[in-house]
Amino acid sequence: MWLAYIVLVVLIMFSAASTGLLSLVWHYDVTGLSTAIFLVWLLAEAVGASQLLSVDRAIAEGSRQLAPSSVDSEALWHRHSFVFFSSELIVAAGIFGTVVGVIISLMPFFSLTTFDIATIQPHLLGMFNGIAVAFFPTAVSIVVKISLDIHSRIHQSAVLTLLAQRNNSQ
Repeated sequence: MWLAYIVLVVLIMFSAASTGLLSLVWHYDVTGLSTAIFLVWLLAEAVGASQLLSVDRAIAEGSRQLAPSSVDSEALWHRHSFVFFSSELIVAAGIFGTVVGVIISLMPFFSLTTFDIATIQPHLLGMFNGIAVAFFPTAVSIVVKISLDIHSRIHQSAVLTLLAQRNNSQ
């Protein structure tokens, strides 16, 4: 299951890169939030993968390497807490990106003293750029949040399998 997840993530990243979607996001997201979200995601995936591999290794060895009392369910969940925290942080960063983008989109209108078509029209391009800034971090955060949620479900399944093995061996 873990290997299928890695293959899926790599295929999605390759598709996004080959279609130019990644370069579009990096180019137009002037806040850099999309890049920050992506880097937090990569770090969370790396940390989570190492923790998941240790749980998978324990399952493969029949959970004999550790005494049943030395690792309880709380400790196994705590090992994965960085991934859970990163998932929530990513959502917060995406929402923050939305707020910042909306503010950027409205900034050209702050200096207007009259609201007629001739004065508003030159500011519309700035408004559309701000909307793009708002949507890019939001879209990136949604995609990587879903990825981390899948990762967490895989981890949960592995921990439950390990705990069931330990309970059956006692």
